[in-house]
Amino acid sequence: SIPIGTPWWIIFLGMGFAILIAKHAFGGLGQNSFNPAMCGYLFLLLSYPLMMTTWHVPGTHSIDGGVISPLSLNGMMQSINASFSLPAFMTAQSIELVDGMAMATPLIEYKLAAPNAISKAFTNQTGLFNRSSATGWELINIANLIGGLVLLRLGVIRWHIPFSMLASLAVMSGVFYSSGSAAVVGTPYLHLLGGATMLGAFFIATDPVSAATTNGGRIAYGIIIGITVFSIRAWGSYLEAVAIAVIFANFWAPLCDIIFKPTVYGHPTFMARLKQDLHEWLK
Repeated sequence: SIPIGTPWWIIFLGMGFAILIAKHAFGGLGQNSFNPAMCGYLFLLLSYPLMMTTWHVPGTHSIDGGVISPLSLNGMMQSINASFSLPAFMTAQSIELVDGMAMATPLIEYKLAAPNAISKAFTNQTGLFNRSSATGWELINIANLIGGLVLLRLGVIRWHIPFSMLASLAVMSGVFYSSGSAAVVGTPYLHLLGGATMLGAFFIATDPVSAATTNGGRIAYGIIIGITVFSIRAWGSYLEAVAIAVIFANFWAPLCDIIFKPTVYGHPTFMARLKQDLHEWLK
């Protein structure tokens, strides 16, 4: 989530805020109201916007005409040396030691009206496994989807939040993309397989502490995240939306649980009580 070349102390500052402020200030493990990881990320994004949004262009680099595998001992040592040689990171000598560089998400490219590698590869019908590193976001999201399905199969998470988040995001992006409005961002394909969509749906939004706990509440919680993600991506000024959407939904998680709380037999439901209170108030 943090651009390569960012000073090392930025990472520790974000971790410190996430652990000390977002988690322990609320009572420690299991007591936090907001997702600590997303709080730390947003703290860095708001405090150091230039550092957190400066990405390098990806590329393949070689030494003496041959590509060095990052899995080899030599490749790993050179990658470590290049990564921690921050003052000389962008010099010609350090560039030669790097196998590739991470860059901003394709959604950011699209929002800035730049050519989008994923969209072009999809339009040209290039095979999924025959593409360049610039379209690696697709494979990353597919890998996160597979990992999320494994968590569902093992019973670690429930299906309600991922399904409702992805479904609402797909519906919103499909409806507004079809309208032909110039204000929209990307196709449903780009929204689902670009950025941190699958990571957010299965590994972030399902945080058992800060998310809703009732089945109906989980569905409403996921819908809030999906709609918020699309709204920020399409009409907001921030470049990535998953972290902001999760924190925003954390505000509503307790209310979602109250509304969809199972009713004891013989007692009125929340909606029935609300209707009765409104009727009394109008009288």
